[in-house]
Amino acid sequence: MNKPPLTRISLSFLVFTALLLSSCGESGSGPGPQGGGFPSPEVVAYTVGSSEVVLNSELPGRTTAFRHAEVRPQVSGIIVERLFQEGQLVEVGQPLYQIDDRVFRAELDVRQAALASAESALELAELRYGRFAKRE
Repeated sequence: MNKPPLTRISLSFLVFTALLLSSCGESGSGPGPQGGGFPSPEVVAYTVGSSEVVLNSELPGRTTAFRHAEVRPQVSGIIVERLFQEGQLVEVGQPLYQIDDRVFRAELDVRQAALASAESALELAELRYGRFAKRE
């Protein structure tokens, strides 16, 4: 007669358990305090004390400015020197840049020459006006 598979598994489990328990008997050859197979572990004792510990935390991160200020020149030109350091506080009216003034000096000379020419033309016009006013 054929036994159901569950009964075979149960029977083989009981046999395996009996063999396992029979090998765990108290004999003098196994490990443990009476068997002598493994030596007893060494125990090390430490005395615990209190001391000050300084905690330093270096954490990675990024910072961003909460306020941005754009520095723009009021005139165009070639910047010769920057008169401030980045991050430094600046006062109102403090010069921030030194700009090459050759272009501005040339423009000033041209405008002064135009002014002198206009003044001489005015003087000539006033003289003509004076002559024509006397004729009438």
